[in-house]
Amino acid sequence: GYVIVEREMLDDIDWLTGYLQQKLLIGLKTAENDFILNGTSEVNNPALGLLTSATAYNGTFTNPVDRVIDAGFGQIPTATDDFYQPTNVILNPRDVVKIGLNKATGSGEYDLPQNSVAFAQGKLQIAGLDTVPTTSIDADDFLTLDRNAVMFVRRMNPEIRMFEDAALAKQNKVMFRIEERVAQVIFNTAAIVKGTLTAGDEEDDKN
Repeated sequence: GYVIVEREMLDDIDWLTGYLQQKLLIGLKTAENDFILNGTSEVNNPALGLLTSATAYNGTFTNPVDRVIDAGFGQIPTATDDFYQPTNVILNPRDVVKIGLNKATGSGEYDLPQNSVAFAQGKLQIAGLDTVPTTSIDADDFLTLDRNAVMFVRRMNPEIRMFEDAALAKQNKVMFRIEERVAQVIFNTAAIVKGTLTAGDEEDDKN
């Protein structure tokens, strides 16, 4: 992440420090989430993300909640000989709300599957799986996984550096950049399952 500021802002270091931490962390976390899910496509040093490594959902359920649960408690243990068990679900924030506020078509009452879904204080749990909402995953897509099948390694903590080149100097501005060095290790792709909440969309994607 980076931000360009006026040179005069350096006169108030205390305020600038807080400003940079807030502003730069947004870009850093956005890039970090994208890296975790999609990896990188660099020629010399490519890294696989969760979505690019995940195994496609192969069940027959059509209900969104059923598909997530089957992917975790059906497909993952079967494919890994019970070595891995599901721990998390990654969903788009809109889908978290859609599942959490599910209403019965007849009465219009909130109708969460009993003992399967809990939505409280903005947190969604599906069959005991912690849900991680992020805009880095498309709406209607889901990712169910055992976090023990993935290792996130931080090789360099976030670092802020200041740059000033000729173009910025003419505008009396400076640029601050935040960067970190991380890696992701995936031990078993069968312990990471991706799919769509709507049955049939996988076939549409293939056509």
